[in-house]
Amino acid sequence: MPTGRAGCVGEALSHRSCNFSNMDSLDTLSVSQLHTQIRAALDGCFPDEIWIRGEVQGLFHSRAGHTYFDLVEHKGGVVRGRQAQVVGKISVVLFRGSRFLADRIMKRASFELSDGVEVRIGGRVGSFAERGSLQFVMRTIDPTFTFGQIAEAKDRLLRTLAAEGLIGANADRQLPEVPLRIGLVTSVGSDAYEDFLAELGRHRYNWQIRVFDARVQGADAPATLSRAIARAGKVCPVVAVVRGGGSGADLRAFNDEGVARAIAGAPVPIVVGIGHEMDRSVADEVAAFSLKTPTSCAAFFVERVDEVSRTLAARATELERLARGRLAAASQGVGWRTARLGSLPERTLERETARLQASERMLRRVSRRSHRRELERIARHRQRLARSATRSLARNELLVQRVRAATTSRFVYRLEREASMVRGRTELVRARDPMRALQRGFALVHAADGTLIKSTRSVQPGDGLIVTVADGSIGVDVTEAQRRAHPPIVDIGASGF
Repeated sequence: MPTGRAGCVGEALSHRSCNFSNMDSLDTLSVSQLHTQIRAALDGCFPDEIWIRGEVQGLFHSRAGHTYFDLVEHKGGVVRGRQAQVVGKISVVLFRGSRFLADRIMKRASFELSDGVEVRIGGRVGSFAERGSLQFVMRTIDPTFTFGQIAEAKDRLLRTLAAEGLIGANADRQLPEVPLRIGLVTSVGSDAYEDFLAELGRHRYNWQIRVFDARVQGADAPATLSRAIARAGKVCPVVAVVRGGGSGADLRAFNDEGVARAIAGAPVPIVVGIGHEMDRSVADEVAAFSLKTPTSCAAFFVERVDEVSRTLAARATELERLARGRLAAASQGVGWRTARLGSLPERTLERETARLQASERMLRRVSRRSHRRELERIARHRQRLARSATRSLARNELLVQRVRAATTSRFVYRLEREASMVRGRTELVRARDPMRALQRGFALVHAADGTLIKSTRSVQPGDGLIVTVADGSIGVDVTEAQRRAHPPIVDIGASGF
């Protein structure tokens, strides 16, 4: 006697003998009658709702509001990116009347059905007579089972990447000191795309953004993300990968092994800005920098450029302060020397006057007999001294004038030389600003891999080049490369480069 649910169908049909020798006495069933009896047998074997699990494939929403998909079981899961052997498949239908309840459950859990997601669903087994197939009529879903499967797969992938040394590998890549050239990997036209560019646009820097369009949700999202990250890493010094918010299931592409390996193996630092509050994806773990939202990702680049700008401004202020200090010290030295030289003739006259007075006091003590003679001699001596003092005073005044002129000329020359050096260095700093050269009409030509083109031998017809001018970049294709016979000699210092 058959036992269990598998024996219910055989028991339900056992009363009909398969003795073909007595075929005329057997009842003949129509196809619909056969399906009716199959449904009756299934209802007898599965009187209550049951739960089944598997991977969603071929999800389709009909215009009538019904949802159809296949629930598939694989042998050994996924092996090296290819699905293993299918050991079981059943068609599933979620009718419009039951879809409201299931959608409410999934909305409350921030979850939705999509291809490739493993789910646990509840419902009844039925027979679809019009298609002649067995199907499962879905009534409800267990979102916690799907989240558990996602978390388990995520943990398993993180352990694998850690064992290979890929966790933190991208963090070793050197971030540019002034990250103005950025490769943006996202879905063009999405909210994340608009938010990222809007945040950068609020700050008037010379941003050079190259966008690499990629799907960030759906079955083809992992492949497009991996390709876009690989392309951006070849031509941009830093890459930002952004998307808007969503449920844990919506972020499934950022837990994909291919995307994780593309980020970890990128030759440039990857900055990830995925809209999430609590969960961290595998992409967050392997990227060099992880931000909460696309806006905060853009703000990260703005802050780096602001920091460099503040440093340059501080250095310019310090250079100006040093120049002013040196000018003030030189001016103070000139004033001190001028004051010292100006008082020299007065001190000489005072000293000579004191000597004359001393001689006069000495002559008064001479005897009366030599008084007249001494007076005459003193008069003559006074005249000589007066003439000598006058000549000495004139010579000293002339010396003072010469010394003052020489000192003033020397320090004025030194001041002018110092000021000229400061102006020259200031002009040199300004002249070496690449933006001034670009504003005068010059341009920088780079290959697709970012190499600066210095000779016509470096390009071939058909090569793609990036021409950087004052207000942005231009992508061009080489049609012809002509080399001059005698290249002109360019004065690099005069040109400002």
